[in-house]
Amino acid sequence: MADGESVQRLTGDLTSQNKTTEMLEVVAAIVVTAGLVAGNLLLFSPLRIDNRIKAPAPEDQPVNTTRPVFW
Repeated sequence: MADGESVQRLTGDLTSQNKTTEMLEVVAAIVVTAGLVAGNLLLFSPLRIDNRIKAPAPEDQPVNTTRPVFW
């Protein structure tokens, strides 16, 4: 095998490895980004069910027949 051929094969193998590594990095970045977006949506979106304690309804008060203070 000539030196030029071996260098070309070695360079071709490295290029293939670099493409594979780059593709894995892109896939990992997409997965991480999707996880961050989903986490933010889950944490910061308004809740669909409000579980807070509600204030009791006001009791019916008798009608006040006195005159108001401000006329």
